[in-house]
Amino acid sequence: MISFGEVLGWVLSWRRQRKIDERESTDTLAQELDKLADLMSEVLNVTTPDGHIDREGLPQLDHLRKRVWNRWVSILDTHGYASRDKELQTEIEKCIRIVHAAPGAYVEEIYLAQVGIERGYLPPEVRQRFAASIDSLRDLVASMRLNR
Repeated sequence: MISFGEVLGWVLSWRRQRKIDERESTDTLAQELDKLADLMSEVLNVTTPDGHIDREGLPQLDHLRKRVWNRWVSILDTHGYASRDKELQTEIEKCIRIVHAAPGAYVEEIYLAQVGIERGYLPPEVRQRFAASIDSLRDLVASMRLNR
């Protein structure tokens, strides 16, 4: 027969593991938000004041964009993001725009980086949007790491 102490131990162990899993999930999401901010920062770093993108670093930049794109498509397609705290989702969506389209969702800022890389030009409004997103993402990531 199972004792009350054993059941209580299992319940407490399960709750502790769930909390650890939630913390690890938040850490992973914070890392991916940070990588997204890094992508936008790199795009801005290779963009001249008149909006032209320096062609020299494009292969590495496009490789980074593809990795970030694939990771975010994966994140948005999982139940994990959809079941996240709605307040955190709202905070994320204040920083970036998540577009829901067939066959799935994507981050619009990554798409804008792709278009800029392909055209070799980033319009002023996109550069301003990236700058604002970078700042707000960095703040959100810091907040997520402090509130674990």
